[in-house]
Amino acid sequence: MHRDCAIYALQVCPFLAAPSFGYRKSAPEDAVVNEAVTTQRPDVFGLGICRDFAVGLMGGQHLVMQASPFESVSWWRHGANVDAPGIAGVARSAC
Repeated sequence: MHRDCAIYALQVCPFLAAPSFGYRKSAPEDAVVNEAVTTQRPDVFGLGICRDFAVGLMGGQHLVMQASPFESVSWWRHGANVDAPGIAGVARSAC
């Protein structure tokens, strides 16, 4: 995703930007849910910028993308960039 598009999503997407966004608690009957993915909404979201990625299968059935090492990471809460002193510890504990 382009950096500007990712920042826009972090600012306007209800799941990413709205602190009390509710979502469907149960998946449709025919949906396959990857057990490695949490259903808990984190307090902060990280935007990692990289130049490359690889595509593969996890567990032989789930398509995943693995990012190359991040060139930079910014942290976002409620649609705002929170790269400020003290946020690093909060962000790391949310991962």
